[in-house]
Amino acid sequence: MSSTKDGTSKMTVLLSAIFAMAVLLLGASSSATTIKVWAQAPSSAGEDIKSKAKDVENTVISALRSYASAVGARYIELDLLNRTQVPPSNATEGGVPTVVNQTAYTDAQKMITKAQDQLQSLLQTATPQQAAPIAKVQGGVEALKTLIDRKAPFNLTEDIAQSPIVNNLRQLS
Repeated sequence: MSSTKDGTSKMTVLLSAIFAMAVLLLGASSSATTIKVWAQAPSSAGEDIKSKAKDVENTVISALRSYASAVGARYIELDLLNRTQVPPSNATEGGVPTVVNQTAYTDAQKMITKAQDQLQSLLQTATPQQAAPIAKVQGGVEALKTLIDRKAPFNLTEDIAQSPIVNNLRQLS
């Protein structure tokens, strides 16, 4: 294994991607949180769930836009479910994107934290039937946060935002 800066950076990106996938597949803490919240608060109207799911989706998309700006990638306004173009790759240093806009990077981190808070609110009004999609969204948001914190390539963050986050949120609305 190479100990050069390029080798280390590539290994960091690879380990970040593996960690993100593990979070998505396991989602253990998400399920435990979901069960605890159900015991605390009964479900309410479906419209509230739809509204909160849309709020989380909008926050995640805002975080993705900010992250694209932060790493110099171009965010293309497309329906994430029917994507036909891949945004161009940003400048990287050994496979790890270079932050070119620190303010946008900080905004992306704040948006992901906000999405996590919004998910907690969503859980308080969720029904047991909505558990699977919400647990997948939680795992996706955790993975997206990890990828952003570790400055992963934009295309990886976009893939996580599409599936499992947006796809599962849209199942709720």
